[in-house]
Amino acid sequence: MIERSHCSGHRAERHAPGRTGCAWAALALMLLTVACGEPETGSTPPATVAQTVHETDLNTITLTPEAEARLGIETAPAEIREIEQVRVLGGEVVVPFEREITVTAPVPGTVMGPPGQAIPATGALVRRGTVILRLAFLPSSSDLSQAREQVDIAESNAETARREAARADSLVREAIITAREHELARAARISAEAELRAARSRLALLDGATAADSASLAAMPVVAPRDGVLWEVHVSQGQTVAASALLFEVIDLDPAWIRVPVYVGDVPTLARDRTARVRKLGASPVDRGVPGRPIAAPPSADPLAASAHVYYEVRNIDRAFRPHERVEVAIPRRDLDRGLVVPWAAIVFDVQGGSWVYEQVQPHVYARRRVEIRSVSGDHALLVRGPTPGAAVVTTGAAELFGTEFGTGK
Repeated sequence: MIERSHCSGHRAERHAPGRTGCAWAALALMLLTVACGEPETGSTPPATVAQTVHETDLNTITLTPEAEARLGIETAPAEIREIEQVRVLGGEVVVPFEREITVTAPVPGTVMGPPGQAIPATGALVRRGTVILRLAFLPSSSDLSQAREQVDIAESNAETARREAARADSLVREAIITAREHELARAARISAEAELRAARSRLALLDGATAADSASLAAMPVVAPRDGVLWEVHVSQGQTVAASALLFEVIDLDPAWIRVPVYVGDVPTLARDRTARVRKLGASPVDRGVPGRPIAAPPSADPLAASAHVYYEVRNIDRAFRPHERVEVAIPRRDLDRGLVVPWAAIVFDVQGGSWVYEQVQPHVYARRRVEIRSVSGDHALLVRGPTPGAAVVTTGAAELFGTEFGTGK
């Protein structure tokens, strides 16, 4: 160090005069520093690491027996076994055929809204019997004649149904007919009496309109035939329509059907008698969707795509699935797959979508292990990679361990 200082001082004296001399002195100082020797060993490094921490130590949790009991930790072994395979395909939400009803005009007339209201807008939720609109019309003599004939027919049918129901009451007491036959007779009587009431109401409406001033019109209410959504309204306020003209459509979206086009060569490989899983597109990995029950819908296919359609039914109480929406459908296959299987409840996901399980490596000690999921079937997941077979993975309390590790748990 003294020698380096001496050389530097000597150079500084030679180039002291002038600014140019100072610049040359600085350059010479750097060169001379290298030439005069290397820094002494044992100098302080710019950064030090007090202790090397292995990556595996970052995802290991040690619990006290009390904390383990409070979290309710339960484990199950990871095992090599056969599991049901699934085929994930795209599907489309469709309205069941029998749940789409089109209402037509029973008589010609002018469209009016419900009393004191406007015609409900498309998309409105309606209940069975709700007045959607009214038809204002002036009945003719032929309308009255036809209404009276319908009342006569309905009275005859109702009287016959009453006699049959009374006869069934006596026969069932003597065990001559079955309980089912008795119930059918009672149902026929109830239906005939309902038709009679409807016929009498229509006749009363027409009679009232005829007795009134010819300038006044009768207003026939048109009601929703079932609970559902007002899918489409084909008329507007003040429009004149003919008899049998389209008025509106009501659809019931619960349950909904899922139509899945499948390549015809793959249809025999699918277990179409088993429940599928239906998920929305873009759903999180935690969302397993809803069960889809296989149904025997009318057969259909697409010759251009060489595909046949299979149908599933899902509950849609909250109307989460909309008509013509694209969804993801996991359909079970007939053949089985063999591999490392863990319970689905054992898997947790991080914010980046990575999948993990917690393995019990020692009593009260749990290590987080990364896993790669191949498929999910029922309550189990088939892994591409994961813990060794026989390892005890946490099923109940895995989410609590994840929160504990990252400081958000109990």
